[in-house]
Amino acid sequence: MKLVVASDVHISASTLEYPWAGYDQIGGCSKKLLPALLDTPFDELLITGDIVNLGHADEFAMANEIFRPFKGRLRCVPGNHDVATCSIETFVSSVVGATRADIVDDGVVVRILLNSAVENLPLTQWYGRIDEPSLETLMQGLSIARGRPVLIFIHHPPAGTIRLADGPMMTLVNSSSLLDPVLAYPGPVVLFCGHNHRPDVVRHRNVTIVGCPSVAFWPHAVLCVELVGSLLTIRTRRLLFDPAQSPHAKSRVDSKFRADCEPTVEAISIRL
Repeated sequence: MKLVVASDVHISASTLEYPWAGYDQIGGCSKKLLPALLDTPFDELLITGDIVNLGHADEFAMANEIFRPFKGRLRCVPGNHDVATCSIETFVSSVVGATRADIVDDGVVVRILLNSAVENLPLTQWYGRIDEPSLETLMQGLSIARGRPVLIFIHHPPAGTIRLADGPMMTLVNSSSLLDPVLAYPGPVVLFCGHNHRPDVVRHRNVTIVGCPSVAFWPHAVLCVELVGSLLTIRTRRLLFDPAQSPHAKSRVDSKFRADCEPTVEAISIRL
């Protein structure tokens, strides 16, 4: 099994009104960088939210244009940006491969996709909450897995885990609803999340929590995930190496910002 996991793509229209600096500079970033993945052999591309910036129809159209080459191999869950001005149902019906919650069982590993986005929040609010359909999907997926390895994909990280997951806007307000059942699960769980733009890896007993790098901001990277036997290997795949070529101004000129966004580990292997 070979997966590519991406996050925080932030596809934006040509005109963008957002209260935080930098989001208006990255509209064409993904269009420039993601085609590099076409040379990478993989079974599925999973995106852990913030595919677009505001949930506008023109952003969805741009996303579908960019992702057209990956059709049939793409799954994505919403992030807070994706539903800033629309409903979750609109996002799911507008973006190819999008889902609110889903379970994929290949007979070896169970993949669970969950929603943590809260629709129509004020633009100054971006916390997450696992909704009831996703909680039901989580419990169903764990029941189906019966001790087999489980991979979970969600936008917001659980509180107190990866870097920056320590403030109300940077995490799930109901983190225990996710952590309690997975920590009680009698098998290995790897949880992939985005939102914080800080690639990181932490371990809590049977659960490995992986914070994904951002495509739109430094380090402009994705994760290549490969399962061979019982060994799961996660490697950082950079889509851009030269900061001077970054579509994001702060990534180009601010070395401290780039250092803060560097992965804590470039690669890790986990025995499942």
